[in-house]
Formats: sequence, structure tokens, C-alpha cells
Amino acid sequence: MAPPPGGATTMDVAILMNLLIATDAWQPQVNGVVRTLGALSRRLRSLGATVSFLTPEGFPSFPVPTYPDLRCALPSRREIARRNHRGRELLAPVCVQEIPL
Repeated sequence: MAPPPGGATTMDVAILMNLLIATDAWQPQVNGVVRTLGALSRRLRSLGATVSFLTPEGFPSFPVPTYPDLRCALPSRREIARRNHRGRELLAPVCVQEIPL
């Protein structure tokens, strides 16, 4: 069976339809990164993609010393892995950050 035009396989398309966007910038922050991610999410969903966000919410965190309104999360690998699966489907990860890793 020949791959679809553009070289993508059915598996590639299936994975790319389930996106997990990892970001340290998310609501309730109001800034360009959060607004851009919101717009991106709406557009991807309008194209039929499933979009989930891995944010600092639900992880232990501490305020960034020079910018106390931002919090740096301390995620566990187990929790990230749990959030990266929906049933048995692996989500395609996308990382967007505001704070250097």
C-alpha cells in the first residue's frame, strides 16, 4: 500500500490529530503566549485535531524569584506520562515555553 501524498502514513496522521501542548504559560496569565496558544488550539480543533495542554496546574510549584507572578512547576515523570496518554493513544507532544529550561 502506497503512503498518502506528501509521504505521511495513516499512523502519522492519527498521531498528529492528537496533540499535547506542554507549556509553562497558561491561564490565568494574560500575555501573548497564552493568547497565541488559545488561538492555535481553536484553529487546530476546527481542523479536527484533539488538543490537550500540559500546564503547571496540578503540579507542585514555586514562584520564579525575579518574577513572582510566574510559577515554576515541579512535575513528576509518572504524572507527565499519565497525562500524555488518552486511553491507549499516545499524544504527539509540542513544547512551548516562556522560561528557559
